[in-house]
Amino acid sequence: MRRFYRFTSLLPASDFWPLIFCLWLLTSDFCSVQDLIIHHIDVGQGDCTLIQTCCKTILVDAGNSGKGECVVIPYLKSLKVSRINHVIASHYHADHIGGLDEVLDVFGVDTVFDRGSLHTVPRSNIYASYVKAIVRTPRVTAQPGTKYGIGRGLVLRFVAADGKCEGDHPAGIDPATERSIDENSLSIGFTITFVDTVIQSTTNPELRTRYTYFTGGDLTGYDDRDAIDLETSVASIVGHADAMKVNHHGSRTSTNPMFISTLSPACVFISLGRNNSYGHPAPVVIARLQQHPTIQWIYQTEGKATVSPKQKIVGTSVLNFYAKGDSSYFTVEWKADGRSRHFYRCGNSKLTAAP
Repeated sequence: MRRFYRFTSLLPASDFWPLIFCLWLLTSDFCSVQDLIIHHIDVGQGDCTLIQTCCKTILVDAGNSGKGECVVIPYLKSLKVSRINHVIASHYHADHIGGLDEVLDVFGVDTVFDRGSLHTVPRSNIYASYVKAIVRTPRVTAQPGTKYGIGRGLVLRFVAADGKCEGDHPAGIDPATERSIDENSLSIGFTITFVDTVIQSTTNPELRTRYTYFTGGDLTGYDDRDAIDLETSVASIVGHADAMKVNHHGSRTSTNPMFISTLSPACVFISLGRNNSYGHPAPVVIARLQQHPTIQWIYQTEGKATVSPKQKIVGTSVLNFYAKGDSSYFTVEWKADGRSRHFYRCGNSKLTAAP
């Protein structure tokens, strides 16, 4: 079977989606190599993810102030990263953007994506340092529904940002809403999908999604005093995901039942600090993840001793996705308790050994 892939700089694809995969033709054997690496970096109570493809390096958040210098920069250098193509600031809380200015002082960056400034931005030194650090870097406001090619067959798709989801109609700011919406609800949510194509014609290709990963910062899943339920809308857009990062460090305000049942991932990742004052992850969220039949493991960077059979405290973990012939699979590796690895076939069927 022939498949088409895209090698391109980060360019919007929403207006010519049917033709994206008609630009290149590669044999299936060419893609029987590692296609996507996602590093969930342990930055304590905060968040940081590094995404690597064959031609792009993308950093999502960098933890609190100090974590950029003492954790993220050494980690990137250990991987021989010399330049970051794209930075995504999921939202403007300190435990997500606090270390970004430190990272940007060391590495060149091509583009920064964030939620923009339509809603009120924090009056904090952390946010001011972030803005100062990106002043010479092209800054793009993430728009839900926009798709970008980031590697062979790999597409990054923004599905939520600034309190809106893909398909929402733009609207002016309601002062009442402006006062009540929380920064968490403004988080950027996006998917990375591996898609191949069977060409029926150049104007009507048949697309096949073989892998989906989702991450959403501190995206909220319940209507509360300060939060709005965005997860339910996001779930209907994303559908099934093979793996995902749990929103908001496993807070009780996120990961609602519909969201987790719709995505039905094979494994999930939670980024949080040991003995954190927020009580993350919430026991009700862990119970929900534990009881869901498709979830095989819950990987945490830090946290209390394991209280669920599926929980694993792993520190930094690395997800490796592979496309091999007409099948695809991924692995999760970590070193917290010696080098360990789990294998998954895309579609929730667990593997016990590499294909």
